Amino acid sequence: MENYLFDRETLGQFIDELMNKRTIPVESADELGNFRESQIKALDDRITNSLFGRLTESQITQLNQLLSNDEQDPDVFQKFFEDCNIDVNNVVSESVQS
Repeated sequence: MENYLFDRETLGQFIDELMNKRTIPVESADELGNFRESQIKALDDRITNSLFGRLTESQITQLNQLLSNDEQDPDVFQKFFEDCNIDVNNVVSESVQS
């Protein structure tokens, strides 16, 4: 199973909505499942790259320390990004719209 920065179920719901609005170039249920998974991964990658691309080297070091401490509390990460003056919701919205 892949690791995702954002909740996989939420990403999947968004992808499902997009897939319902357009024709998908697949011929079987397996292809549809693979296409869906690739789109979820691509969306997560786009959001991740946009989010981390806004961090300085120092901020990346701080984030790596949180991750190496196996930090699990979402509030800690929310505070981290707030302290970095990064509006995660805005970054996600921009990434989804692009």
